Amino acid sequence: MQAPKQINTGFGSCLAPIDLEAAHLAAERLHHLSINPPAPQYPAGSSHGADFHRTSFTMPIAYPRSTYSSPLAGGESLSELLPGTHEVLSQNSRAVDACHFVPVKVEPTPGLYTPFVRGGTDPEQLRKRRVLVVERLVPKRAPKNPDAKILLLTHGLGFSKECYVPLVDELLRTKPNDIEEVWMIDMLGHGMSAVVNRQLDGPAPLEFSDRCIDGNDLARDILQFICCFMPSTPTSTPVEPSRTLDFHLPRLPRKKLVGIGHSYGGAALMQASYHFPDLFDSVVLLESILGTFEQVPRIHAVPLARYTLLRKDRYESREEARSEANADKHMKLWHPAVRDAFAAGMLTESLTNPGTVERSADQVAEALTIRGCRPGVQVSQYLYCLPARLPVLFVSAHKPLLLPLEEIFHTAQGIPNLHFEVMTGTHNLPHERPIEIAHRILRFWRETDVSDTFFRECRL
Repeated sequence: MQAPKQINTGFGSCLAPIDLEAAHLAAERLHHLSINPPAPQYPAGSSHGADFHRTSFTMPIAYPRSTYSSPLAGGESLSELLPGTHEVLSQNSRAVDACHFVPVKVEPTPGLYTPFVRGGTDPEQLRKRRVLVVERLVPKRAPKNPDAKILLLTHGLGFSKECYVPLVDELLRTKPNDIEEVWMIDMLGHGMSAVVNRQLDGPAPLEFSDRCIDGNDLARDILQFICCFMPSTPTSTPVEPSRTLDFHLPRLPRKKLVGIGHSYGGAALMQASYHFPDLFDSVVLLESILGTFEQVPRIHAVPLARYTLLRKDRYESREEARSEANADKHMKLWHPAVRDAFAAGMLTESLTNPGTVERSADQVAEALTIRGCRPGVQVSQYLYCLPARLPVLFVSAHKPLLLPLEEIFHTAQGIPNLHFEVMTGTHNLPHERPIEIAHRILRFWRETDVSDTFFRECRL
């Protein structure tokens, strides 16, 4: 079914339209390149996704992109980064405190939301060929349930899609007939997306084309994938070669999706669902960023960007990285299978120190991206506009990252169909407790089963 040309969100819009001409042109260019994302390199003896057929695909990023000097959908123009910024921040973590934040106190544009247009992208933005890597996981045993779900997962800042595999494994192990397929996206500058883009034109991690200067661009990437690149039919050949996904004019997916997002990825997923709720059957937010305009000064007071610049990013080998993860202050709390995923999906061969490996997400680019996250603050201003038919599971750590739990809960209560859960753990809950989260998601599905017609009629 064709996607609507305009959407009445109830609040206006915070997302710029996606340029269909740029998407089509970029996809055609990628087809000629025959890009094959490398397979994740897991440590010997680790188990991962054994019950799925796994295939990686590429697709273009959504155009146009925000830059400091040309923000999209509102916000004041800022100066671009000075030459030498990467070198300065690599050597002095405190210097990031002087870098400007992307303004988050931007009110929505009134009127109907127009998700797609033809044209409007500066040709200079198309100069670099920039892709996202998305992975399709298809159960080896086809589900018998005709209402089996399609999942779309977005990871947090600094991580990769691989970190979700243990959670998906548990979902399939427990309810093998409830999942038709799973899609996972490596956001710009992360995981296999970063690896492939380095191969295309070389690394330039501080350019707009290599990181999410404005987190709303990630929301637009999500919408473009669902409407313009997601295949319209189930795969007939679960084992297929990697390729660039075919572009098609905007349409609704063959069935509504279950969106699952963590942290930064959860905020972008939330923004996408508020602008285009008819794409989703339900949404699961795992320690998603959520704050009000009034809370922005306190959120900005947490020196997350500085912490990012202080972490270790390079290892002699994947084996060393996996071993050190067992003793790291934060990673030792992760489930062992997620630590395996860290070594497999979040590391790549170093370009500056051959023979070693480093995180695929450049830490300077990541630190600056932390200072460009709008969705988690903007969306809290219009939580009440989400349709009551769309259930949202919000899973919070007992000690959230940025704000006290009671304030997170108070803000989240603006969601009309809210299911709120608190789990013991830190901001990286999906890495620490993937098994428990999988079971909470399954209970959420039971609580919101569409077959319960009486419940649905009452909600409508």
